[in-house]
Amino acid sequence: MRSAAVILAIVVLAAARPLAAGEADMEAGIHDPTLGPHYFGEARDVAGLKPLEDVRIGVRAKGALLPMFVETDHDGRFRLQGFARSIDPDTVQFTCGKEGYKVIALERRRIGKSPDAPTEVECLLERD
Repeated sequence: MRSAAVILAIVVLAAARPLAAGEADMEAGIHDPTLGPHYFGEARDVAGLKPLEDVRIGVRAKGALLPMFVETDHDGRFRLQGFARSIDPDTVQFTCGKEGYKVIALERRRIGKSPDAPTEVECLLERD
């Protein structure tokens, strides 16, 4: 019984840890057919629209217990594989944040009308 609790704790902690910017992609060019459309985007400083590295993007599918996190790369970009096909991409919620900054705008848009169309997310931040 105790080992089951330890395994559950490890799974929960692993799911909650932030992903490095490149990890969210898994393997480039490999798409799991059981997964829905992917999510991608960028974070920028509103002053000059400079890309921001290490912005924490939170992603939560409706009904999920824990959010998933990914951080932007040195170009301010991120990419995240989709959730299960049963998850409606329009119900997925996003947050963004970086220490020393406040969020000015967080926008999302589906790229196309196909059920497999990806979702683009743009986060604009401003120094506190």
